[in-house]
Amino acid sequence: KWNLEDTATTHRSKLFVDRRTLTGPMLDFLRRRRTSADPVAMLLTGLAGAGKSGLMAHVAGVLLDGNPPGGGHGVLLMRGEKLVAEPGARDVLFATLCRGLGVADNAVTSFADLLRRLDADRDADLLPDRSFYLLFDGVNEAQRAELVYQQVLELVTAGRQYPWLRVIATVRDEFLGRLREQLPGTATDPLGALDRLFFCPGDDVPREYHPPPGRPAWVVPDVTPDERRAMYEQHRAAQPDLCPWDSLDPDVRDNILVRPLLIRLWVDHFVGRPVGTIHNATDLFVRYLDGLRGRRPGLTENALPRAVDHMLKVGRAVLDDEDAREVGQDADGVPILEVLVDAGLFGRQVALA
Repeated sequence: KWNLEDTATTHRSKLFVDRRTLTGPMLDFLRRRRTSADPVAMLLTGLAGAGKSGLMAHVAGVLLDGNPPGGGHGVLLMRGEKLVAEPGARDVLFATLCRGLGVADNAVTSFADLLRRLDADRDADLLPDRSFYLLFDGVNEAQRAELVYQQVLELVTAGRQYPWLRVIATVRDEFLGRLREQLPGTATDPLGALDRLFFCPGDDVPREYHPPPGRPAWVVPDVTPDERRAMYEQHRAAQPDLCPWDSLDPDVRDNILVRPLLIRLWVDHFVGRPVGTIHNATDLFVRYLDGLRGRRPGLTENALPRAVDHMLKVGRAVLDDEDAREVGQDADGVPILEVLVDAGLFGRQVALA
């Protein structure tokens, strides 16, 4: 499958600054011993490009690095953009999770059934204290995001009675806001009704990490001034032609380069170039796209519009091989969707069998 790819937010281990005000609580939550009365899940929200994917990949890596050779805790990191269902399928998350665990999805019928089976299997486990960590990153990026989000809540509800299970999920603020706006009449937010199942920031946590009332989550805020500098200097170590951090306009440092995505766009556009006037994040996006157009005019003036026009025509954000044939080829005979994948604007996905 082919789908629009948000490559700028993809975690790259060489360019990661550990935000311990977030990774600390995440790892503490995952590692602490819990009973069936304790929270089973943790939800991270934030704006696009806030760094949620980087945090999840880092935490997954820390957990795996801490496992002893030959065994340890189970860690499964799943990206929303990889959850692609066949037409009419309603169990995309359930089926994908079963595959990840090596359980035939026709052998169990629900999350509760799956967890009961896993719990029974633990009786024969040689590591009785083994925990299972499920990390769902970018739930809003799934093909049927509203359904996948609801299935995550179902999994959390079913998992509360199993002390060996921990779940962390990330989702964009905009997605949660849209879901709340779509609630009919006096209907309540299903997430708010499950607040006791989620680990939330306490009174000792700074306010910027606290969500709006009724949302049991942690907010991933803008990066701090020290984190911005550290992220930028990591890029500069790899790109020596990038101008020094201290030479940037203070307004750019303090009000524009406030999220990992924006720092990445700045680096991609201005490495080896003089820095012009940038008034806000919108200016930065426009300048980035203008630069892309200059480097690859055929890409943005021909290939990308053709692919997006086809998406609008068929009413789908995910395209298959038949769509690829309809979108056609470029002047060199290369399928346009392949060109967009190579440029990092589209991503390739494998559909469920």
